[in-house]
Amino acid sequence: MRLPEVIALTRGYPRRLWFVSFAAYGFSQMDLALWSYALPLIRAEFALTRTEVGLLTGGAFAFGGLGLVWLGLLADRHGRRTMMMFGTIVSSLFVTAHALTSSLASLAAVRAGSVAFGGLLYPATGALVAEEAPARIRGLMTGLLQTAYPVGWFVASLLAALLLPSFGWRVLFLTGLVSLPFVWVIRRYIRESSRLAVAEPTQQRASVSELFAPGMRRRTLTLFAAQYCFVVAYGGTFLFAPTYFHEQRGFEIASTATLVGLSNLIGLFGYFAAAWVGEFYLTRRTTTIIWTLLGSVFFMAFRGCPKAMLAVSLRSH
Repeated sequence: MRLPEVIALTRGYPRRLWFVSFAAYGFSQMDLALWSYALPLIRAEFALTRTEVGLLTGGAFAFGGLGLVWLGLLADRHGRRTMMMFGTIVSSLFVTAHALTSSLASLAAVRAGSVAFGGLLYPATGALVAEEAPARIRGLMTGLLQTAYPVGWFVASLLAALLLPSFGWRVLFLTGLVSLPFVWVIRRYIRESSRLAVAEPTQQRASVSELFAPGMRRRTLTLFAAQYCFVVAYGGTFLFAPTYFHEQRGFEIASTATLVGLSNLIGLFGYFAAAWVGEFYLTRRTTTIIWTLLGSVFFMAFRGCPKAMLAVSLRSH
């Protein structure tokens, strides 16, 4: 299928929905990425060991993940659009609250909240796009929606490079308020999914146990394992990348943000290619396997890249 044909299929509401969902998901990723860029300064202020940094970050994700399961159930019961607006508002407030914390306990609490409510934008936007996209390009539209992830990280890197050196990490988190006005856009231009089943009074509500029913158990466990490995490898790497480049490679705090941000921006080409190949040339499963192997190879090459080469790359941009 040619590009003009793809564009024609998105005409009208599907295109509008995609752009609004892309922006909403991008805002949530920008908010979540701020933690990564601020982590070296947070570690220095609280004199944290590497183990404590890992426990603080991992614990927040663990509790936030449990909360996300509950929020996902609410999205089935009350609607994707409603929870999309709710997640945008609450996650923005939690991200901004980082700036007001004075102890590790309060920092961990607001971090867990931002992970849970910010993470809600991923399934909410994905479900809306998948349920409204034309069947012929459903995989392509949901795949391209994921490009909001690196775009959000890149925008956050610009904010970090601008604010961290002069104003510190607390001011950086105040930018979480930027996404609040976008709630009006969601309310104005997005409608509830036409395929969302409206539960009757006598109909049993959705529950987590349904994911482990005989016909769903294998798929649920397989997809969970695949997503878990992806997040550990890709998300975990970029989450701690600024700390690594700052402490182990000796880059200034602004340069670490720029390097990680550019890495995500360049990664857009891989997202576009995977979405297109997986939709029109290979199966999505085969594409996933190939891109996973290629990602592993490039990561090992990037890890061994000399500091001088990384510095030249930064100067060239």
